[in-house]
Amino acid sequence: MENNRWINETLTREPEEFQKLNSSTYIQRRNIIQSRADGSYTCESRKITADEYEEIMSKRTADKEAVILKTMIAEFTRAATITAEYQDGYEAAKILLGGE
Repeated sequence: MENNRWINETLTREPEEFQKLNSSTYIQRRNIIQSRADGSYTCESRKITADEYEEIMSKRTADKEAVILKTMIAEFTRAATITAEYQDGYEAAKILLGGE
């Protein structure tokens, strides 16, 4: 979009982060805060194209997948370490006990 400037917005009900206006335009909102006084909501919003929306969603998906992958790697590494420590302990016990 030619004007991606963030503007302040006040709404009477809780807004969604993304609102589809038509097939080619979305409103993106951030910093959504509810007023304790009257229950209204304030936020910053801007119009974005459908392509920009897809790009944002794609990046979020990639970020989530990266976190999942890092978690899986950490769990695998931890399990491998425990297995190696167990094996080392088992080998030591065999030597001490004179077993095979």
